[in-house]
Amino acid sequence: MQSVPLHELANYDLADLEKLLKALRQDIKLTIEFVGFTGERWPASQKLIQRKRVPLE
Repeated sequence: MQSVPLHELANYDLADLEKLLKALRQDIKLTIEFVGFTGERWPASQKLIQRKRVPLE
């Protein structure tokens, strides 16, 4: 059995990722844990992506 990605981004850009996640969340309930984004904000909404560091960082 092989896993298949839900979506693939052509460009690695936070604005594109934010748009993709918004569209996916309209159809699918997802729980996503972001690691390595401490203090970073989403470009459009300006919401924090990750509040505090996790042990994986």
